[in-house]
Amino acid sequence: MPVVVFDARERGSVRDALLVVLELTPARTQH
Repeated sequence: MPVVVFDARERGSVRDALLVVLELTPARTQH
């Protein structure tokens, strides 16, 4: 999902992008 990362980067919210990635990563592994 490069779109989300790009959007977050353009907004200047690197933390938001990291949170989204982390939320998607563990959600797939744990779930």
